[in-house]
Amino acid sequence: MGYSRWVLADLQVHTPADFHQKYGDVGGPSPNAAFAETLIKTHADAGVSVIVVTDHNTLAWYPELAAAGRRHGVVVFPGIEFNANKCHLMAIWDCTDDGYRRGQQFLSHLFPPNSPPALTERREPNPTTVGSPLDLVKIAAQTYGALVLAPHSTAKDIGLFARNVCNTSAQIAQSGYVAGFDVWGNEGADVLRNPRSQFGEHRPAWFISGDVRDLETVGQRAVYLKLGTPPTLESLRQAFLMPDQRIRFPEHHRTKFGRVPGLQFLDGTDPTWPRLNRVCVTGGFHDGLTIDLGPGLNAIIGGKGAGKSTTIEIVRHACAAPEPKTDDNRNNRVANFSANATATLGVVTADQQRYEITRSGDDTPPQLLRNGLDTGIDVSRRFSVSVYGQRELALLADDQKGLRQFLAISADPNLAAAHAEQERCLRELEATNTDLGKLDAALARSADSEEKLKDVRDQLEVAGQHGAEQHVAASRELTAVQAEVSAAKTWLEGVGPLAEQLRSATGRPAVREHDAVPPALISAAVEAESTIRAAVDTILDAVRLGLGRIEPAVEEHQALVQARRHQINVALADAGLTNPDELARLQRTAADLERAVAKVPAQRQRLDELHAVHSDQIEELRVARRAISQLLQTAAANLTATVGGRVRVIVQPQADRTDLQNLLTQLLAGKNVRGDQVAKLANSSPAVLVAALKSTAEQLVKLGVSENTAAKLHALTAGKVRQIEQCDTPDHIVVEINLSDTEQPRWLDVRKVSPGQKATAMLSLALVTGSNPLIIDQPEDDLDNRYIYDQVVRQLADVSNRRQVIVATHNPNIPILGDAEMILALDATIDKSRVVACGAIDEPQVADAARQILEGGDKAFRDRARRYRAAN
Repeated sequence: MGYSRWVLADLQVHTPADFHQKYGDVGGPSPNAAFAETLIKTHADAGVSVIVVTDHNTLAWYPELAAAGRRHGVVVFPGIEFNANKCHLMAIWDCTDDGYRRGQQFLSHLFPPNSPPALTERREPNPTTVGSPLDLVKIAAQTYGALVLAPHSTAKDIGLFARNVCNTSAQIAQSGYVAGFDVWGNEGADVLRNPRSQFGEHRPAWFISGDVRDLETVGQRAVYLKLGTPPTLESLRQAFLMPDQRIRFPEHHRTKFGRVPGLQFLDGTDPTWPRLNRVCVTGGFHDGLTIDLGPGLNAIIGGKGAGKSTTIEIVRHACAAPEPKTDDNRNNRVANFSANATATLGVVTADQQRYEITRSGDDTPPQLLRNGLDTGIDVSRRFSVSVYGQRELALLADDQKGLRQFLAISADPNLAAAHAEQERCLRELEATNTDLGKLDAALARSADSEEKLKDVRDQLEVAGQHGAEQHVAASRELTAVQAEVSAAKTWLEGVGPLAEQLRSATGRPAVREHDAVPPALISAAVEAESTIRAAVDTILDAVRLGLGRIEPAVEEHQALVQARRHQINVALADAGLTNPDELARLQRTAADLERAVAKVPAQRQRLDELHAVHSDQIEELRVARRAISQLLQTAAANLTATVGGRVRVIVQPQADRTDLQNLLTQLLAGKNVRGDQVAKLANSSPAVLVAALKSTAEQLVKLGVSENTAAKLHALTAGKVRQIEQCDTPDHIVVEINLSDTEQPRWLDVRKVSPGQKATAMLSLALVTGSNPLIIDQPEDDLDNRYIYDQVVRQLADVSNRRQVIVATHNPNIPILGDAEMILALDATIDKSRVVACGAIDEPQVADAARQILEGGDKAFRDRARRYRAAN
């Protein structure tokens, strides 16, 4: 079983059994497999997947056609066309043995024994004589369970609404026994333009059928019906109960029938919008859940704790949609979709590419797969969903950032380009601000260098006036003399140790007496040793004598140096120097400062250039932001027009000063500036505020702040002023709802109305905003049932024709009257959710689950209906 979907159906197909058939020689009027195969294959080739065989007064061909249909994927329903008092009618039964049997029983009712036969000898159909058209449609519907239709209802001589055919046509049209009325026949018939003439307050379910009698016309007058999978008689019945949602004429019929009120046209059945087509969960509370989703409206129903909200939060998590705005929704998913659980979503993107998204219950990012292989692409670049958990739509009304993002969804695609332009401007401004900051710092250092250079030059000038250079030279010469005297003394002090080393080296090695050693060698060594020792003694005596004489002279030298040094230091102090090295340091410092100061003109020129660039970039940023504002304003106007009179969206251009006020609070932190002063400043635009900052304190006072605050503002650095200059003041979005029931509107800001009225407005906007899948958890929580029926259901039905909507709900109006393509009914034990039923409402199991969950069961539903009837 699956969701309901569009199929091309022909509800009136004749066989060779028809007296007026034009198929040619196909083996006679009796059923044969060969022609059944041909007829069915021709329909399949034409894209027709559902047909009703409606020969006049016979069901003979149904078994053969049904068998051929099963081979070619064409569902064949049994039916008959009959006429009473010239009026042609059709009865259709389910494509089952029981349906076929019921059809035969009804045919026997139409032509009982002793009445004219169903077909003449020439196989022409006889009219029935057992009752009036009104009696027969009632009997067919109530007694024999048929779906009754009026074929070619405006056709001359045979159509229900043709002149002089049926004098009870209005009664039949309003009886409820005839489900649908074929427009084919007289396209200028009054009933097509003015259905009230026959239907009164009832709304007709128009359709078109082929009345096929030859292969050349197969599929030409087929109609699109939204039917369950597989189609059943209940599917057909639901289509005619909900014609606005389930019946569409092929586009090529618009020229002929476009002026018939209520008709809708469809150019192909394949959805063209992004959508989820499957959700699979392993592990966690929803272990084993596997559902196929329809491209339109899908409803998740179940009792409290069955897992409706968790299902939505799993999809949100898997698609990496923005996190829930409430802790309850966030905790719901964390508690029921554990870290070892996995969700796999089948998705179709806006360009109709198919992917899978898989994500576990932990914080690991989702993977985007194509053909089972990881693409490595971020999910958000290919697919997104708009998710509103319980109460989140109401919270959106108070969230300015969220409202702007919400509005951007339905804005012109150029909005993305405008935002990209804004980001480009901000990146370039960031680079320029960095350069300006460096130049500001460099020029600040240069300014300090200029002051230091003046001081150093003054010190050098004073030193020069007092002959500092001559005194420094004398000091340096005195230092050199000191070094020479010290070296002389050090030399003499070093000779003694050398002489002692020489004494140690004169120890003569012993040489034994031997006949191989001449006596002269030993005597020569002894004599040399004696002479060297005498020389060493002489040297040591000379050293002691020299030191005795030089030390007093050194002391006298030191006294002279000290006196001379004192004279030099006094002279240097008069020149403003603390020591001789100070002059060289000052000279080096002066050279360094002169090089730094020499760069100032070029730096100032570069600063002027950067300021000009910065001004241009600020203007480009303002242009980009104005473009964003204009596009949002257009989007707001379009949204207002789409919603239509009940809700409107107003854009107050660049009026949200929250970011500016926060920035000013940050920049003035610790300066004892009161909050009311900051708020007054934030009332001005950044451009006005910066102009005042660059002017005088009086200009700031004119903006409403005190002189004290103005002084503190003037102390802000250039970098902080630039932060203010590029601060964003985005649009302020106001959503208003019309609370008047008269022609005179009464608009109120949704932030000032009741929760129900607020939810009403935000739900209306959410339904028409964007084209990506819209997922809402229990939108009815703050809404009254009357509004759900009057507004939400109508909007859901309309929006679901061009956008996928998934709603978790416990309100029966949404899935039933909204005609959900797929209803997922959930129940749960303590630790696990389970699927009770899944599919279209056409399926008995789904319908039963919906009655039990949404209505409290058949008895409760009947008891309420009885009470309502009693009250009337």
